[in-house]
This record gives sequence, C-alpha cells and structure tokens, in this order.
Amino acid sequence: MRKFRSRRGETLAEVLIALLIITLAALLLATMSTASAGINLTARRKDDEFYEALSRVEALTDSTKAGGTYTVVITDDADTVVDSTSVEIYRSEDNSLALYKETP
Repeated sequence: MRKFRSRRGETLAEVLIALLIITLAALLLATMSTASAGINLTARRKDDEFYEALSRVEALTDSTKAGGTYTVVITDDADTVVDSTSVEIYRSEDNSLALYKETP
C-alpha cells in the first residue's frame, strides 16, 4: 500500500530489467521468423524438385517403359490371395523416382 501513496516512481533497475525482457522477447521473435522463413524456402525448393522429377517420370509413360510389367498380389493375414493386378513401372533416368500405372 505504501507504493500507491509514494510519488517516487519506478527505480532505474526496474526499468532496465523491463527493457531487457522486452528486448529478449523481440530478439526471440525475430529469430523464429528468420528460421521459419528459411524452413519454408527449403520446403518450397524440395517440392519444386519433386514435382519436376515427377513430371519427367510421367513423360516417360508416354514414350518408354523403363521398369517393366509386374503382377501385384494382395493377401490377407493368413496369406490367402485377396486380389491381384498387373502394373507397369516407369523410372526416372537416374532411378531416383518410380511411377506405376495399373494395366487393364
């Protein structure tokens, strides 16, 4: 209660500590913003690389079958055949990406 009646105000130490806390909060916010911008840029580059590679593989489906035709067999837990289908496999030039398409 004595503080409300006093007209002395805040001490220099209290003001400096408050400024230090505000400065640290602003610095943390700036660091987080910079880090998130870098992460977003990296993710965007990876997405662009993936879609470019996917487009190259999809272009292969029109011209060349690079992987061959395989039969995929689906079984249950008791190894009973549930379903099977044939698929054509297409691969990129460097074999880093594959695409499959069900054959009729």
